[in-house]
Amino acid sequence: MCYSKELKDDKIFFGLKIDRKTNIVALIIRQGDRWMRRFASFVLKQRINIIIGTTFLTLFLGYQLTRLKVNSDILSYLPKDDPAVTLFNKVGDEFGGNSLALVALESKNTFSRETLEHIHKLTERFKTVDGVSSVTSLTDVLDIKKTPEEGGGIEIGKLIDPNDLPTTEKQLQQLREYALSKDLYNGRLVSSDGTASLIICRIREGADKVQVARELNEIVQSANLPEKFYFGGIPFQLLDVSAIIFKDLKLLVPLVLLLVFITLFVSFGHLRGAIIPLLSVAISTTWTLGLMSLFGVPLTVISDIIPVILIAVGSASSIHIISKYDEDAARYGNTGEEVIAAFSEVGIRVILAAATIIFGFTSFIFGSYLTMIREFGIYTALGVLFSLVVSTMFVPSILSLITIRGKQKDLQPGNEKKNPVVRLMDRLGDFVLKSEKLIVLSSIVLIVLGGFGLPKIERKVNMVDYFKPESNVRMTEEIMQKKFGGSLPVQILVDGDVQNPFVLKEMKLLEKYLQSISDVHNPQSIADLIAEMNDVMTNDKIVPDSKDKVTNLWFLLEGQDILPQLINDEKTEGVIQATVSTVDTKRMRSIVKAIDSYIAQMDTSLVVVDLSQLPEQAKADVYRYRVGRVASAIEWDAQRRNHQLVVSKDSIEKHLFAQTFSLESGSDPAGETDVSSIVEIVTRDCPEALRNDNKFVDDVRNDIAELRQSIVAIPEKDYYKLTLPEKTSPECVSFHFSATGMPLIYQHLDDSLLSSQIESFILALILIFILLAVQLRSLVGGIIGLAPIVLTIFVTFGIMGFAAIPLDVATVLVASIALGIGIDYSIHFSVRLKTYFRGSTTALEALDRTLETTGRAIITNMLAVTMGFLTLLFAELVPLQRFGILVAITMTGSGLGSLTFLPALILLTRARFVGDLSRFARNVKNMITNNQYK
Repeated sequence: MCYSKELKDDKIFFGLKIDRKTNIVALIIRQGDRWMRRFASFVLKQRINIIIGTTFLTLFLGYQLTRLKVNSDILSYLPKDDPAVTLFNKVGDEFGGNSLALVALESKNTFSRETLEHIHKLTERFKTVDGVSSVTSLTDVLDIKKTPEEGGGIEIGKLIDPNDLPTTEKQLQQLREYALSKDLYNGRLVSSDGTASLIICRIREGADKVQVARELNEIVQSANLPEKFYFGGIPFQLLDVSAIIFKDLKLLVPLVLLLVFITLFVSFGHLRGAIIPLLSVAISTTWTLGLMSLFGVPLTVISDIIPVILIAVGSASSIHIISKYDEDAARYGNTGEEVIAAFSEVGIRVILAAATIIFGFTSFIFGSYLTMIREFGIYTALGVLFSLVVSTMFVPSILSLITIRGKQKDLQPGNEKKNPVVRLMDRLGDFVLKSEKLIVLSSIVLIVLGGFGLPKIERKVNMVDYFKPESNVRMTEEIMQKKFGGSLPVQILVDGDVQNPFVLKEMKLLEKYLQSISDVHNPQSIADLIAEMNDVMTNDKIVPDSKDKVTNLWFLLEGQDILPQLINDEKTEGVIQATVSTVDTKRMRSIVKAIDSYIAQMDTSLVVVDLSQLPEQAKADVYRYRVGRVASAIEWDAQRRNHQLVVSKDSIEKHLFAQTFSLESGSDPAGETDVSSIVEIVTRDCPEALRNDNKFVDDVRNDIAELRQSIVAIPEKDYYKLTLPEKTSPECVSFHFSATGMPLIYQHLDDSLLSSQIESFILALILIFILLAVQLRSLVGGIIGLAPIVLTIFVTFGIMGFAAIPLDVATVLVASIALGIGIDYSIHFSVRLKTYFRGSTTALEALDRTLETTGRAIITNMLAVTMGFLTLLFAELVPLQRFGILVAITMTGSGLGSLTFLPALILLTRARFVGDLSRFARNVKNMITNNQYK
């Protein structure tokens, strides 16, 4: 297809006279060639100034690298206005921080005097670290118990007096038994087997988490204690990531430089072919990182690989310029004009290829929700632009100062076949002409096979998964999951009067539901402390049913260090905190869904009623509602113990109502009936393992104790359905629950991965297609030019599915990056084939000349890029390793595809954008008839 525009009258276009039949696109391209030659002449005249200016700019921006920082905080990767981030930060601001640095001590016996002394020593030192808002450990934790006096009341103090540690074996054993019997400590601060203890440091919102974690680590190391230590939680993970980023930079940058140097030297056969491209990418990389430092943009787990990408990719422009320069110098000698000639011929292709790469990276700016990916797109695109500027100005300036003596014999006319690369390209061209249908059919088969792997791709965003299995972070997380229920926080913000007993009851019921969810552990709120105190007073571990009783208990808690972590100063907001013991993305997604579903079905407007004042029918209706809540609580208590055991809520509810309420007799609900008998009957249908579990029986007893309270709150909608003699203005209770925490943060990251992948890829595909179609002056040419790289990407994602390589924060970039880089090969090959076709008599001649020149440069570029990305296999972070191997696969596939699949597709479809392919077909047929194929 020809893009032309008929003009009514002759006009002047960029200084050229055109008539109504002029092909505008062709004119622009021809004029572009002239501009390239003028630009090359300008560069040649200003070469000394260009070299000096480049040197000074590189030194200035290189100095900025000394101030380059690292940001490994996963929260900052999402936009600040993301709902999950906003709520998470709000909870952190109001409740002393939401980032927990966890230090676990492992020993034979936590309850030895020596270990307790070490815990106390570290606890006190951790409190002195700037940025730590509170420290909780066995030697500094709230304890609620009865006073030793007969008939005594409540004693609120510390579990252990650090100034009077137990000394005798009997005292230590009593402490062990007591601590392990309390849910406040068992599984939270000490493992159930007593071999590990946890020190929890809450980091103040706004503090430098990495610096705080570093200081905590230094305190432990300097103490030189005999226990084995593990460091968990997001702050320590960020510390490890920051260290890894710097470590990777020190290892990967020299390594990629070395591998690319070797590849270029072997491919070109001379030092200038290796040194000049590497010098150009070193300059552009320095400019990019220096600019990031100058504008205060830190490195992230993604932008960490910018230097590797620029070194691997940025050399492409220089490779094609040097390849054409060598080609001319070898054939005609070093005349001084070969720099201008080389650049004027390949300049447009080099600029167009760089533009496609830039479009590939800029697609992340507009197509990604994640801040870190947008920053990555911006500065990688800038890096490629800088590489283009250096390649088109600095590289020609350097080349013009180099003298090549004589001609390279292996590329002189008549001697081309002596070069092994040229001979390989000849055979490849012969194979393509003979096997075009086989090549296209094989490509279709690969697409089909890749399609079977696509549904198998999973998404993973958890930071723990970034580390190798043998890393300290992974081992620590295993310990945290096994002994303390994990380290990832889940938080439920409660908006309402947290001193109201019925708000507290809703909080307590939600905690029971959280514990019933697999992988959610250790929920805690102010409701637990109130219930614990009530247990000491009444032997019922429940929230009292009157505000006066709650207020009396609350008074005893005033001034305790734990309160600011659970409620705000005005007592209008509280928080339920729990931990998650899984890093599986699907599992965390199901946890978030379960919590959101529970909150969505909650009745947030309640009416308080007194059962003793209700008529019998209304009393029965209310009581049935209460029995349903208690039956749910018992069901969740059972699931907390064993998620595989099946407990019938309907059966529990039926037994409960029958045993605790008699409508005919008019007795009080759960009045004087023996509670132990009720528990036995209610749990009759439960599995034996639960019936023999004393803690489960105690939980059921406390659940049933709720039914002995006469004051109850029911949903407002149910209240107005009751049959009452007269309805006065009731007491109403309103509240609102909102969930946040790391699982929700990870879910938002997970959701953004897929949208980022799709939107960025589509945007890059459209932009690159437009450029390619304009350059080839054909829509069909644009489609055919995209075919090799799209095929390769499709196959690569199939490999991801079969190899169980997940879509994560790094691999999500593969498609758009591979599209932007890989299309470079199609551009160079298509344009050069079209050029050679015009002066060729046979398909083999045109294809041979394209493969011998541009094909050789493509192979060199492909090897350099592939080797560059393969260096990421030596990275410490697992996603970067996956990213490196996947991009290497796509680069190899797209490079080989442009040399085989692309020409085969052009020949098979008789694409007219390269010329009259019917002549190709006739020549091939004649050669086959005359047996002239070799």
